[in-house]
Amino acid sequence: MQKKIWLILLLWGCENASIETPKYQRSQLVPILGELRMLESAYALRYQQVDSSVVSIESYQEEIFLRYQISHADLTQSIQYYAARPDSMKALDSLVLIWLEEKYRWMNQSKHP
Repeated sequence: MQKKIWLILLLWGCENASIETPKYQRSQLVPILGELRMLESAYALRYQQVDSSVVSIESYQEEIFLRYQISHADLTQSIQYYAARPDSMKALDSLVLIWLEEKYRWMNQSKHP
């Protein structure tokens, strides 16, 4: 489901390049997007499927939005801004991957001191 959302946002963002500024900067989005990706990965592992429409994970997503004090609409607007600029979106994705790798290393270090 998340891949579908990203693709739709990417395609829509390319058509709507009139978004002038993102609501949130890349550095603010990285941990939010990282946690959303971890949530979706956990869902995919638990239910052995990628389509999150079968079992709702929206309540878990809302917890992430509340923790970072961001609305789904603001997140979508910011992603649309970056999606309309492929180099910026690529940079954002790279930062999210780096964040996830650091989180993974930190979690493994705390398990094995």
